[in-house]
Amino acid sequence: MRSLLIPALFCGAQLAAQQWTQLEDFPGTARDDAASFTMYDRVFVGTGLDEGFQLTNDWYVFILSEWRWDTITPLPASGRQYASAFALNEQGYLFGGLDASGPLNELWCYDPLTDAWSQRAPLPAPGRYACAVFTLNDKAYVCTGMLEGGTPTNEVWMYDRITDTWTARTAVPGPARHRAMALDHLIVGGADASGNALADAHAYSTSTDTWTVRSDLPGPRYGGEAVDNLLIGGASSASALHADVWSHDNSTDLWNSVTLPAFPGGPRRSAVSAPNLYLMDAGMIFFGTGSDNQQRYRDWWMLTFPVGVSEDRQEMMRVFPNPASDQVTIERPKDDVLDRIVLLDGRGTPVHAWSRPPGTLELPNLAPGHYLLRCEGHSLRSTLPLVIIP
Repeated sequence: MRSLLIPALFCGAQLAAQQWTQLEDFPGTARDDAASFTMYDRVFVGTGLDEGFQLTNDWYVFILSEWRWDTITPLPASGRQYASAFALNEQGYLFGGLDASGPLNELWCYDPLTDAWSQRAPLPAPGRYACAVFTLNDKAYVCTGMLEGGTPTNEVWMYDRITDTWTARTAVPGPARHRAMALDHLIVGGADASGNALADAHAYSTSTDTWTVRSDLPGPRYGGEAVDNLLIGGASSASALHADVWSHDNSTDLWNSVTLPAFPGGPRRSAVSAPNLYLMDAGMIFFGTGSDNQQRYRDWWMLTFPVGVSEDRQEMMRVFPNPASDQVTIERPKDDVLDRIVLLDGRGTPVHAWSRPPGTLELPNLAPGHYLLRCEGHSLRSTLPLVIIP
């Protein structure tokens, strides 16, 4: 599994610069309980229960370098929800889920080079859905979930991509659970056999096959979305849904639950999320679809934040207005002098630069879209998202 996108970003001063931007809607029907995995500059999203209460097997891809959606080959199997997805060695995998016949133990592999799905070894155990998954190197760890008859489980199974085999590993401590969330090697929250939301957290060591208790979530939560070291939305009961965003600092084992910007689309559960693997020096994640218990959604959002600012900074860099059309102002700490600002397009290609830039920049005549401002100075380096409009 790749390292965290921004391991030490979330100090209090830096959180204020985060912002949500709504992008082009997911092109499929509105749905919840979908699955997603990320490869290259692409986020793949598919399956789930749609707004007509139909199980789906269609799949789509969001191409970050082009800021657009496209279709890919549907899963050549039954429609399903609550499946778990992950990527290994530049291939996508879809495990388990729930179809019209019950829980599944199937494993499917998607090759983006051929746009084709193929089956891999099924789990040698009863089918399950609503599992939490993390990956390391060529292995995926499928944790917890729901079995036939609505029985939750704490089982952990390791899938080895190279040998196409499954191995049972030490179970997650605490109550059996489903709809838990995986942040790196951390399994957090979920719902127990009675549907009660849980707040406990456990870290897994792949080398020793052991679990260590970590700090509880700021509150009980299930059905949220974990991406990098963020946890977005979810539910604390059948009727209480949330839009807040929490972050976890692995080095201190502390949760930040008060200064992150809430998801502007409102309380949401059973959505999908994805990290940015394309512009590695840009703080950026994606989030969308899901349900608020009243309706299902097909919206698609990007959360962006500056990166590269030292942890001890007490003041922030920001760009405003944003979106902008003809000029922007860069606000920075008073004692910092910028040597250079580079404007990058969505593919990460430089399109304009300013040396010894003034506080206000006249923007070149460019097509509307999503850009990045890479700011370089003596004591800081930061990348700021910028949306250019007509």
